Amino acid sequence: MKSGKKPNKNQSIFIKENGINPENWLIFKNTSEEMHLVHRYLDKRTRIIRK
Repeated sequence: MKSGKKPNKNQSIFIKENGINPENWLIFKNTSEEMHLVHRYLDKRTRIIRK
């Protein structure tokens, strides 16, 4: 599994705007079109599509 990184302030705001708690999620892939997240404890994955 690719390890994630803690989101910075702007990324945390974007994650929070999409209804996800940024304290529990790490970023493992960040592109201009989408952000891939992995849960800090459960190894659950999700992605957020940027508009």
